[in-house]
Amino acid sequence: MIRAVLLDAAGTLISVAEPVGVTYARLAAPFGVTRGPEEIGRRFKAAMRAPWPGPRQRGDGRAFWRFVVAEATGSADPALFEAAYAHFAKGSAWRVNPGVADALSALRAAGLKLAVLSNWDTRLPGTLEALGLSARVDRVVCSGALGIEKPHRATFWVTCGLLGVLPREALHVGDDPDADAAGAQAAGLHVALLGRELSGFAGLPGLVHTLKTGDELDVAGLGEEVNAP
Repeated sequence: MIRAVLLDAAGTLISVAEPVGVTYARLAAPFGVTRGPEEIGRRFKAAMRAPWPGPRQRGDGRAFWRFVVAEATGSADPALFEAAYAHFAKGSAWRVNPGVADALSALRAAGLKLAVLSNWDTRLPGTLEALGLSARVDRVVCSGALGIEKPHRATFWVTCGLLGVLPREALHVGDDPDADAAGAQAAGLHVALLGRELSGFAGLPGLVHTLKTGDELDVAGLGEEVNAP
């Protein structure tokens, strides 16, 4: 029986309004940066994959994002970093993905508890509020505040605890096979990965209804430890 839905943020609920390389190139140009959007975009992706000691989004995430901006643009100018950091805290830097608002309304009307669970720094609640999404969910949980990141099972257990449900009573929706799907399965939740079990948000209420009525998704590989510590 599904009583709650957990939702990833970036790539699931929301997406950047324009490619990151384009944004960084525009912001960096006044600082003498000549790298183009495509090169910056490639370097941004490489920086995001680079090894990092501990959670990337710890607290306000400034240490990690200072590294990413410098690696992507080739400039460590503090003013450039501040401009990029402030830009992506704004709602205007993001767009709500198609079907999200209607799906959240339908889930709430059906009595589901809702939470956002994201590997994001502590700017997330303000960003979601600016996009009108905070009022549509019961909790916003970010790794910056938790001090741990998905796929750590405790991120899912803590969020379920805040909603007052057991992991087996929750469905997690995301877009990342490792952080979202593998992490949620290991924690004992049901999983719907965009592009796999779910083609888009229009189908989410129907999928949840199916699970609520007792038909199970294929959750092979669930961890044995399914209750929050």
